[in-house]
Amino acid sequence: MLQATLNIKHNINIKNYSKLIAFLKRKNDGHVPKKSKTLEIEQVEKFIREAPDEDYLLMKTVLIIGMCAACRREELTKMTIEDIQDRGDVLIITIPDNKTKKPRTSCMTEPTWIKIIQKYKHLRPPLVQTQRFFVLFRK
Repeated sequence: MLQATLNIKHNINIKNYSKLIAFLKRKNDGHVPKKSKTLEIEQVEKFIREAPDEDYLLMKTVLIIGMCAACRREELTKMTIEDIQDRGDVLIITIPDNKTKKPRTSCMTEPTWIKIIQKYKHLRPPLVQTQRFFVLFRK
């Protein structure tokens, strides 16, 4: 990363400086990169089961759709009402304009998760101007 930054910003190729490379390698010795913290499936299920809907319905809905459909932040933002089709015991989620430019679909069959998404969808105010699925929701 340092090499690329110096090359782009200052047009300096550090491969020509062998002593500098050796120094940087010595300084890097023993460095342990930090591991990102991730949620375990048990933690997700506990949150969805125990957190009150009055306070956390939006977060639950975003978590469920983001996890089941493997959505990026921008994909969740661009998701519209038409992208989520309710077929009773199955939800079909169409992921809009994504990074790879290829549309994706995902199916959800977990009944408790479907009920949470349906509850969020039914609480949507009728006079909202935007067609986005996720709108500001407070209690």
